[in-house]
Amino acid sequence: MILHIHLMEKERSNHRLESRRRSRERRRSRSRSRDRYRSDSRSRIYIGNLSHRTTDSDLHNIFSKFGNIAKLNPRNHYAFLEYEDSKIAKEVISKMHGADIDGKRIIVEETGHRRKEQSRRDICYNCGRKGHW
Repeated sequence: MILHIHLMEKERSNHRLESRRRSRERRRSRSRSRDRYRSDSRSRIYIGNLSHRTTDSDLHNIFSKFGNIAKLNPRNHYAFLEYEDSKIAKEVISKMHGADIDGKRIIVEETGHRRKEQSRRDICYNCGRKGHW
């Protein structure tokens, strides 16, 4: 009976150790994938508040003027764009943020950029003016 209890305790201990090992491996794996994303994110930008009339080819024509587009991933009213060079992405952000495309003032920012909480000093998402949103 004592031997049986001892074996059960040893088995539970081994199970806990194995569980911890798997958890560490998952954390390392997630960390590696986040690092990979971070290194890629230097040349990736988010384009938001797009008009429903704006097409993929419109986006390509407008943003290819700045440099080679590595990847364009349009969605409904927003898109992700990746340039081969991070310097070009920074230039695009500075020049195109707030630009008017198809009657909408667009948002252009780095991917992964979190918007801070809205305050009265922030600009309106739709019209780009301050004081309301």
